[in-house]
Amino acid sequence: MPKAVDYVSLKPGDFLSDADFHVWDADLCGAYCRIIFTLYTNSGTIKADPDYLRRVANWRGDGWEDAWRTLAPKFSKCAHGLRHKRVSKELAKARQRMKVRSAAGLAGANARWQTHSKGNADAMPRKGKVRDVKGKTPLPPLPECLDTPEFNKAWADWQAHRIEIKHALTSTSAGKQLSSCEKMGVTRAIAMIENTIEKGWTGLREPDNDGKPPIRDIAPGGFRDEEPTPLEV
Repeated sequence: MPKAVDYVSLKPGDFLSDADFHVWDADLCGAYCRIIFTLYTNSGTIKADPDYLRRVANWRGDGWEDAWRTLAPKFSKCAHGLRHKRVSKELAKARQRMKVRSAAGLAGANARWQTHSKGNADAMPRKGKVRDVKGKTPLPPLPECLDTPEFNKAWADWQAHRIEIKHALTSTSAGKQLSSCEKMGVTRAIAMIENTIEKGWTGLREPDNDGKPPIRDIAPGGFRDEEPTPLEV
């Protein structure tokens, strides 16, 4: 089961602007919110059993069958019961933030220990190093067509990989990479990210380009020379 998420981005305006939510009575709105909050605390899924859903919604009295017929279109079936598209998206974003921050924390801890092992009394990384890892300049948001749980996970893995190899993404580099991924589509972009991480490379490269070595054999002049990767900035 995915790691529990401590918090998510909850926007009340999105609830109030929903056409269905706007016309529901208080009982329906309350039941809907209770099911949504349960999804958030249960890794995005909930049992599809009507009696269980009634207890979750704290529905008292008659009329639950009619109420659920009204609420059901907001949810979709999955292997573990029911899910909600917006809840799944927000949980994926939250897990992405957790993973990136965890990798940043590990990189910062490693930097401090390395500095300490060299006898530096300050035992802190050089100025600017933590800022690069933590990313003071926020990375650009995902384009709408890439904002799926699957790509969110792949993009979080890519950010964590770059931090682990001490080449954290910059806002400019991430923007250019997302632009290229957008043109490729979700499936092809995820395959490219997974291939690059597997090979341990810095720049994104599609599996079809694996035959092209990341480093030239001999560059003009007799020296080995790094070959620029397609999306490296």
